[in-house]
Amino acid sequence: LTAQDQVDVLGKHAEALTAFIKEDQTTPIGRLGKIAQALDQTTLTPVALAIAKHCDPTAQEAMYHDLTSYLVRREICGLTKKAYNVVFLQLLRKLLAEGFTPAVLRAHLASATGDATLWPDDVKLESAVRYRDIYGNGKNLAICRLVLAKAAQVIGARHNAEAQWTPDWTKLHIEHLLPQSWYENWPLPDGTTVTQQEAERAHLVPESDAAAYQRARAIIKRGAVDPRHGGFKNVLGNLTILHAAIN
Repeated sequence: LTAQDQVDVLGKHAEALTAFIKEDQTTPIGRLGKIAQALDQTTLTPVALAIAKHCDPTAQEAMYHDLTSYLVRREICGLTKKAYNVVFLQLLRKLLAEGFTPAVLRAHLASATGDATLWPDDVKLESAVRYRDIYGNGKNLAICRLVLAKAAQVIGARHNAEAQWTPDWTKLHIEHLLPQSWYENWPLPDGTTVTQQEAERAHLVPESDAAAYQRARAIIKRGAVDPRHGGFKNVLGNLTILHAAIN
């Protein structure tokens, strides 16, 4: 396309593109734009604009819902984003050839196989939600904020006071539900608590000191069953969101 051709194309899509970029929550494409930009995945913009052009609002909602599901599920599962430009180009070609309908879009996304392109099913998603070490050292902050905020909205919608809550994801803080260390918060079977120094040196206690050794074994056993030692510290189920950091 020449520069003028590109300007003409943008002119035809100006309203929809503006809604997408500005994340206009009163429009279907604006709601998709908020998700896509939060995840830094705007390679689907041409598909989104084409859907806005060819489809009525009801069809747009259904198709954008599936695109959102595709992005979010893959993000939660930690799958690569490298092929997205190809994925969405092929999808656009499919829609142009067979029609802009929710059924065509869904069938095409569902037909993908292999980690580079597949749309994770409920089994893969549940496994990732329950067991994937998704958070830590600031990684995957965007998807954690997005999913936790959406969960809070769904739960809050059951209560009139929270039904209209629309969070600014960039200002939400992620916090762990379980304490960062168990020592002060999870007593041993005898009711006593443990210091961090005791926990770190428990494996050095000699058997010759029977009482101290017995206590050390209890400490080691407790540490071994600590959920964080099983890799659950940074799973989605151990995370929550706050408006201000508490650590």
